[in-house]
Amino acid sequence: MRFTTSTLRSAMRFLALWACAIVMVLATLGIMERQRLVRELTVKSEGLHRLASQRADQHDAHLTALSAILVASEEARQDLLIEVAATITRFYPRIVSVNALSLEPARPDIQTPFALGAQDATRVRDIALQSTGALQIAPSTVDVDRYLLVKRSPNSQAARYALALNINAAALVASDDPFWQRPSVSHRLLSPQGDVPTGGLATGDATFSKTIGSASQPLILETALRIRTADLLPNGTVLVATALAML
Repeated sequence: MRFTTSTLRSAMRFLALWACAIVMVLATLGIMERQRLVRELTVKSEGLHRLASQRADQHDAHLTALSAILVASEEARQDLLIEVAATITRFYPRIVSVNALSLEPARPDIQTPFALGAQDATRVRDIALQSTGALQIAPSTVDVDRYLLVKRSPNSQAARYALALNINAAALVASDDPFWQRPSVSHRLLSPQGDVPTGGLATGDATFSKTIGSASQPLILETALRIRTADLLPNGTVLVATALAML
């Protein structure tokens, strides 16, 4: 009986140590997997941030070119401006429309087919009239997914037009990378004023936040990753941990 009790106690101690070993191995593997997932979110977010920054810089270049056309042609070649605007919207579909709104009642507006609504047009003119030279952004009153990038032309107190790009913010951070299609991953853009032009951000266990590298469009890219226990310890990992603990 004494031998049997001693053997039972030894077996129980062995099982306890074996269970502790499994727990330790699983905990270590879970921590390593979590660190890998966080690194992946950071790397992918940095890549999306660079892409969005490059696209934002293109917007600045477009407005500079359009303003140069307006000034050089002295408004005599409205057809040229419309043609260039059509090319921009065709090759950069995130730019919904290009508009040159007159700041003087006697001058006509120059707008592409997707003209701005009355509220947005008034907002664009007000921004241009109050401008000190820098490009300005404002949320669209028509579509929460869009924002307006405004420049006065010429860029002086003698400005005659308010140039505006109507931009789809969701398209600014669109990506073909399958990573962003995962249901556990979400991302959005946030304006400096706190407006959210690209929808909500899901609650995440890992997050990333960084301002777009654009002086004219200082939008904040936020990303999040939801990490479940199953992501950290899939069935295959549990089996491997159990096998390692038995060695």
